[in-house]
Amino acid sequence: MQRDVWVDTLRQLEGFEGDWSCWFSGYDRDSFLELARRTIVGDHDPREVILMDIDPPRQKTYPDFAATKKLFDVDAVDPTQLVKRGNRLFRADGTPVRRIYNRVVFDELLKKGLELPFDYRDALDVEWAPHPNWYWVWSKYSLPFLDHPSVPRATFVSDLDGVPDDFESRYVLKPLFSFAGGGVNVEPTRADLDAIPADERHAWCIQEKIEYEPALQAPDGGVKVEIRMMFLRPDDEPKPILSQNLVRLSRGKMLGVDFNKQFTWVGSTVALSPTS
Repeated sequence: MQRDVWVDTLRQLEGFEGDWSCWFSGYDRDSFLELARRTIVGDHDPREVILMDIDPPRQKTYPDFAATKKLFDVDAVDPTQLVKRGNRLFRADGTPVRRIYNRVVFDELLKKGLELPFDYRDALDVEWAPHPNWYWVWSKYSLPFLDHPSVPRATFVSDLDGVPDDFESRYVLKPLFSFAGGGVNVEPTRADLDAIPADERHAWCIQEKIEYEPALQAPDGGVKVEIRMMFLRPDDEPKPILSQNLVRLSRGKMLGVDFNKQFTWVGSTVALSPTS
């Protein structure tokens, strides 16, 4: 939807007329939306699919939830409003929940001390899109196991033989299971490292620091850019498909809304390229 707005805006500027794409792998607007629908809804009735998050209207990502409703007719539902009967989940009006587009962040769930009508570890008769382990296992816990020239090196604190000589200048200290940068220390000291209890050190890592260059020039200063490649995998596809991009703009020490509230020209956007 951001792409649509940008295209409408660019058409008013001389030299920028025409069509613009944010997609990859040969997709266009219609084929991408079909891919996204297959990924989120599967082969179910959209009424029996929910986008699940805590207090959706108050989330920073609520515009995404509104877009999901508009494009795919999938409602955003608070997990506390669900009803469990046996191993099935139902909405408050009795509609069965057959598939969950999961957006719940466990940090927030634990912080608010909410009691849910089900446990994530229950053997529920429901499909997940994606399963919570995609986020926690692949995106988080896997960091220290990745060995590639393009990936910043990360090491479990529990595996450190000693403190690197350049620790305070070249590394960040981060909890493995955090969201939106919560708990990340971008200027750690040896004392911060030593303060982590022995029985918790397996849940922390040190990671090589990424220095973002302010590649864009805003009226009042430089803006850092992070381009994320977005992959989707419907149930009937053997592997994830590179489908579109997401761009995050930052002027703080870290990316993310919570670290850029005092700045302008920041937030999320999309990168576009001409189709011809």
